[in-house]
Amino acid sequence: MFKKLGLLAVAVALLSAVGVAMAQEEAKTVTAGAVVEATVPAVAVNVGNKICPVSGVKIEKLGENTVEYQGKVYNLCDPAGKDEFLKDPDKYAAKVAEEMAKEQVAPAVQMQQ
Repeated sequence: MFKKLGLLAVAVALLSAVGVAMAQEEAKTVTAGAVVEATVPAVAVNVGNKICPVSGVKIEKLGENTVEYQGKVYNLCDPAGKDEFLKDPDKYAAKVAEEMAKEQVAPAVQMQQ
C-alpha cells in the first residue's frame, strides 16, 4: 500500500510540475502578446508633414491626399504621389523624417535669439 501511495505521490508531483511549467509558458505568451499590442498603434498617426516628400512642394491642405505606411500617415500634395511613394516608401518616409527634424530645430533656434 505504501508503494502505491509513493507512486501516486510521485505522479501527482510530476503532473503538478508539468502544470506549473505550462502555466508559466502561457503567462509568457500572454505577456509577450500584451507588449506587442501596446507597441502597435490601433490607428495610424498622421506625421504632420507640410512638404510633399515626392514632389518637394508645400502641401496646401493637410490630410486631403495621404498615404499610410507602417502605422503612419504621410501627407502628399496630390493623389498621383501615392503610387510614387509606394514604389520606395522608406526613401520618402526618410525625407519626411528629415523635414520634421528640421522643423523641430527651427523653433528652438528662434527661441534662443
